[in-house]
Order: sequence, then C-alpha cells, then structure tokens
Amino acid sequence: ATHLTVGRLSAGHRYYFEVEARNAAGLSVSSALVSAVPYTTPSVPRSLQARAGHKSLALTWVAPSSSGSTTITGYQVQYAACRIGAAHCNAVTRSTSRPKLMLRGLTADRQYYARVRAVNRAGVGSYTAQLGTRTK
Repeated sequence: ATHLTVGRLSAGHRYYFEVEARNAAGLSVSSALVSAVPYTTPSVPRSLQARAGHKSLALTWVAPSSSGSTTITGYQVQYAACRIGAAHCNAVTRSTSRPKLMLRGLTADRQYYARVRAVNRAGVGSYTAQLGTRTK
C-alpha cells in the first residue's frame, strides 16, 4: 500500500510518523520523521449580539473557544423574519470573514432572528442559539 489512514486521533495533538518498506529481503531504512496535527470543525461562536437600526441589524460575535486546531476561515450567518427552522420559514445565509455583519434593507419594526456558525478547513461548526431582535 502507498497510503494509510490513521483513525481515532485527537484534534490538536501532534502525531509523529515514520515509514518502512518490507519485502522478502527484509525492512528498509526508515523514512524521515514527519508530523501532523489533525483538525476538526470549530466550536460554536460566542456572545452573539444584535444592535437594531432603522431597517437594519448590526450583528457581532466572538470567535469560538476552539478553532478545531486549524484557522477559522469565515462565518455563516442565517437570518429570517421568522424562527429559523420553523415550517415555511425561509432563512437567508450570508458569509463573512470577520466576526460581524451588517444586515441592511430589512423591514422596519419587524422581529428578525439570526444565528451564526464558524467555518474552517474541516467544515462548518454548529450554529449559535437564535437571537431575536426587532428593527427600528
């Protein structure tokens, strides 16, 4: 075999590997030592807040406590004028590279719900709880 998948590793811990070949003549010299740090999806962003403006919401949050052992590459924000996940509720998803997003062009004096999740090389993490805020 020319590749091997090693399972059951813990994200964030460094692992070291060497490779040897075996044939009828015996074992080869070991390869150079290499290391790798496995990663996983990020944890949930923290402290989602919304500041209401006229037909707008300014969303801010804090990066997750765990990046999944790789860089956070962005965030996905879902928002809707109904509880996200409810029947007939069509949420809009927007992406941003920073822990903030301004939602403009909303309806005045209307309740909106928003949630956010972090993204890294492993994929997307879990969403925050929904935050409901009324526009001005």
